[in-house]
Amino acid sequence: MIFMTGYQKWPIELFAQKVAALDRPTIIDIRLKPWSNHPEWCRPSLMERFPGEYIHEDRLGNVNYKSGGPIQLKDEWAGLNRLEDLSKEGDLVLLCACWSEKTCHRSVVAEGLRARGIPVVELTRPPKAKPDGGQQTLLLF
Repeated sequence: MIFMTGYQKWPIELFAQKVAALDRPTIIDIRLKPWSNHPEWCRPSLMERFPGEYIHEDRLGNVNYKSGGPIQLKDEWAGLNRLEDLSKEGDLVLLCACWSEKTCHRSVVAEGLRARGIPVVELTRPPKAKPDGGQQTLLLF
């Protein structure tokens, strides 16, 4: 199965727990540049936290992410081919920064995979617990 998410939705510990529950997971960082103002989401930290489970695939990065221009993947065909091959080995988590997949380049990556007959779903966080011990629904947009 292929999942996708933006790290802005996750505390790193919760993300790590969610990934650990998947089948032979590989995190595919699809940011053009794997850096962040949050050090735990930079490539060196991700490589250390997820040894052997982290790959940076810049070919699926949005070359216009800084300019605000239309989404344009660096090399969509080659990047999608690699994802298709990797998906045969276990679950994939496509990681970028954005909160909403609707305005993010990961939606373009997902469309490309779906066009190849490969399902992609958004990785969701479990609901937060209310102070009274009940469940609070966490809406992800």
